[in-house]
Amino acid sequence: MAVARVRGTSANALIVEPLAGEIDRVRSDKDFTDRARKLLERDKELLDRLDRRPVTRKRWTSRVGAPPSPE
Repeated sequence: MAVARVRGTSANALIVEPLAGEIDRVRSDKDFTDRARKLLERDKELLDRLDRRPVTRKRWTSRVGAPPSPE
């Protein structure tokens, strides 16, 4: 905070500037973007597999409480 104040800028701007530079750097790094793509694909596959699991009574209650009772 003190550095931002002395520079006459916000703490957010002080943080965003180096992040923007790092994002530009890794976008141009083919090895990095390939690894990131592979990791994201793997994460998506895992999430898709979890989404296909049948919802059991135990999983239902742990997520939203007791299931509605039949009338």
